[in-house]
Amino acid sequence: ASNLFQSILRIANIYYQDQQLDSSFHYAQYAKDRLSSSSLKQRKDLHHLLRNIYEAQGDFQKALVHYDTFFIYHDSLYQQEVQQTANAERIRQNVDDYITEKDQATLQAQLLNTQKNLYLILAIGLLALLLVGSYLFYQIRLTKQVLEQKNQQLADLNATKDKFFSIIAHDIRSPITA
Repeated sequence: ASNLFQSILRIANIYYQDQQLDSSFHYAQYAKDRLSSSSLKQRKDLHHLLRNIYEAQGDFQKALVHYDTFFIYHDSLYQQEVQQTANAERIRQNVDDYITEKDQATLQAQLLNTQKNLYLILAIGLLALLLVGSYLFYQIRLTKQVLEQKNQQLADLNATKDKFFSIIAHDIRSPITA
């Protein structure tokens, strides 16, 4: 139906350009009868053609009526275009915001992953330090025990030496005294 309206309107425009105003007016009226199935742009074009036809015929009052109707449709179309442009800009802004949020979430995830790896390395380092410290503490205890045993042996040997020298001194003194 919209294609039929468009075809009729083209025929009316062709007759208007050939200065056949009666035929152009006839087809324009025929298109006007099928106006219900047309778009705003087609209605705007029809009223622009009717304004031109009435102006060419010298009926300026009807031309003015169609000129006003033409501008009403023109303004409506302009308003729709502005609204579509605004909606497209809003959508573009929403997409930009989504991409920005996605990038920030990705960076946040990378930062958390880096922190996790750092904490893991730190925990492994502390565990290694604890193991080395425990090993060294164990070695110190073993060395201390060995040292205490050696000190005890040394003390025993020293006591034995002292006893031995006291016996020798006593044995040497007894014959001299006698």
